[in-house]
This record gives sequence, C-alpha cells and structure tokens, in this order.
Amino acid sequence: MHERRTRTERQGIEIGATARLSRVIAGIGYTPAFSAVFRGLVPLAPPDKRAELIASIYVVAYLAFSIPSFIAGVAVTHCSLRETTYVYGLVVMALSAITAVVLWRRRASPRAAVGAGR
Repeated sequence: MHERRTRTERQGIEIGATARLSRVIAGIGYTPAFSAVFRGLVPLAPPDKRAELIASIYVVAYLAFSIPSFIAGVAVTHCSLRETTYVYGLVVMALSAITAVVLWRRRASPRAAVGAGR
C-alpha cells in the first residue's frame, strides 16, 4: 500500500537533505582553514613549545564551536528556534563581513606589504 507523506514529513526530509549538504559545504571550507592555521603557526613555535601551541589551537577551535551552541541553547529557552536561528545566522554573516573588510583593508595597506617580507 502506498502511503502519502504529510507536509511535515516532506519538510523534514527536505531539511535533512539541506542539513547534510550544509555540513558538506562547511567542511569543505573549514578543513583548509584549519590546515592553514597549523601550517602558518606551527613553524613559528620552537620545537619544545609546539605541543602547547597545537593544544591551544584545538582549545580555541572547540570553544569557537561550543560557546555559540551554548548561547543558542539558552536563547531557545527565551525565544523560538526560528528567531534564534535567524539571529545566529545574522551574527555569523556580520562577523564574516567584518573579517572580510579587515582583511581587505590589511591587504590594501602599504604597511602590510612591507611587513609581509620579513
């Protein structure tokens, strides 16, 4: 017997597929960024301090994911999930835009070009 799916079931399937695709896209961006941090910082540390540096990088990375999740969890108890998701997304977009502007200005600055040759 062929059963028809309800609208909620169809939306759940669509959201699940979107979530999987989002994770793949995020992973594609996160992996090179994380590797670049290691490649850029580890050679700068003396050999006897590299383990501490790597541990610090991992702590910062885990905090970068866990603190926003914790804040979102608290926010959901005061607001709806939809509102929390929108605010979270807007904050991420704002931080991304600020980062892009700062990096763009740093590259455009003549002082940054001089410092890059060290």
